[in-house]
Amino acid sequence: MESRVASVRGKKLSELGEKKVIEEVIARYVAKPSWDEYLEVPDDARDVLPGGPRILFSIDGYSLEKILLPWRTLRDAGWCAVVGAISDHIAKGGVPRDLLVSLGMPSTTSVENLIEIFEGIRDATTEYRLRLLGGDLNESRSPWIDVAVLSYTSAKKPPRRCCGKVGDEVIATGVYGAMGYVVIHGIEESARVNWVIEATKKPRVYVETAIAISLYYRAIHASMDVSDGLGYTLIEMSRAMSRGIELVEEPEYYRELDGVCKDLECLWKYILNGGEEYGVVLVVDQRYTSALLDYLHKLGIPAKLIGRVVDKEPHIYLREKNIERYVKFWDQFRGWSATTKVMEG
Repeated sequence: MESRVASVRGKKLSELGEKKVIEEVIARYVAKPSWDEYLEVPDDARDVLPGGPRILFSIDGYSLEKILLPWRTLRDAGWCAVVGAISDHIAKGGVPRDLLVSLGMPSTTSVENLIEIFEGIRDATTEYRLRLLGGDLNESRSPWIDVAVLSYTSAKKPPRRCCGKVGDEVIATGVYGAMGYVVIHGIEESARVNWVIEATKKPRVYVETAIAISLYYRAIHASMDVSDGLGYTLIEMSRAMSRGIELVEEPEYYRELDGVCKDLECLWKYILNGGEEYGVVLVVDQRYTSALLDYLHKLGIPAKLIGRVVDKEPHIYLREKNIERYVKFWDQFRGWSATTKVMEG
């Protein structure tokens, strides 16, 4: 197989054609059927046996231009596309297993660039024990990637984002502040800060969170992943619940921010803004908060109690003050915008 790939290196996709690119490049990254499966490349569909009693599915699409921060490679972009897609499932208690990937690339793209993207996809599938089952390849003036995911859960009722109650407590998993630094200081300045580059080059997820959610789903009244920034996630959940969220303590954050900020409000600005942190916000019956936190910590997942649901207008509050004006949100069509303006149109 390596010799076949070597024979097409140095060529453009237009020189090979779709069929040869799929057969000699992409097929080597596609998982073989397990003993109880039948369809494989070059079949136009795949069959799977579910890995749990309930199946979750979704699709996420990305412009490669938007994924590629200056310090990211195409290999990093392949990784990021997979991680971003499976994060939604983890927040609902689904353990991701199966992927399909569709790519749109200019015909002038080199085989080496295509291979680099798929190497990043393979890095992520290896790290998180996933299987790439196939996909599609298209010609496009602007490169893009879509990732479809199947995950499996034993939770009878995966938690929605809407259903927290007054008195519930709010847990956040993950580590925050690095992408907030990018939002506040801009890409050019952030590119000179090593800890920011390290934290944002290949964001990670904690797949084990899905196991905790599937075990405690009866006590988890709402959940949502943090892909567009912690502030945006909290605001979305607050509005879905028609209740306020009072912040009581910071989540885990990059301690380099202690040298950047001199007060609590400054620190929260970095924590709330950003994106691609891929933690999870859980709204939990307060009787089970300690047990759930203990279990998350045993799994090696950074997690803290950061707030509570309160009987107020649906906003996020710090020391009784509405702090939503601090939050910016990435919109695919508008770019960075004030959250309130985006949501109100």
